[in-house]
Amino acid sequence: MTAKPSPLQLKNIVILEERIGIFPQECQKKAIKVNVDFQVKFGEAEIEESKQKFPAISFLLKVNEKKKKAPFKAYINGIALFDIDLNDEKNKRLLVINGTVLIFGFLRGYLFAKLNLLPNECRLLPAVNLIGVIEEALKEEQEQN
Repeated sequence: MTAKPSPLQLKNIVILEERIGIFPQECQKKAIKVNVDFQVKFGEAEIEESKQKFPAISFLLKVNEKKKKAPFKAYINGIALFDIDLNDEKNKRLLVINGTVLIFGFLRGYLFAKLNLLPNECRLLPAVNLIGVIEEALKEEQEQN
């Protein structure tokens, strides 16, 4: 079956701030537990040059931030721009749910590539349930409005 394009298209991801520390000596330990803190915020962003506005999700990913010993620590703050018609209620849900999943998947791959000095088993972020992240973001948005 030929895959059909989604109404949600990722246009760009901009990393605003990034800090990554790599500690290969910590990869020798058994049962490496990775602590992931992921936050999103829904809104829109404007590209200065064109003054064009896009639906956007800002994100903050912190990995192993409070751990004393870990194979790596990461802090990535940025924004993802999407192309989607938000006049349709289904598309709004698509942006919130699928957009969040797309960003986290992108960040997993991004970190995996950036951490190429570590063995594979030490640099892969775990799969996570993003429902709590989405619910928290929507709750904060509702409280602000």
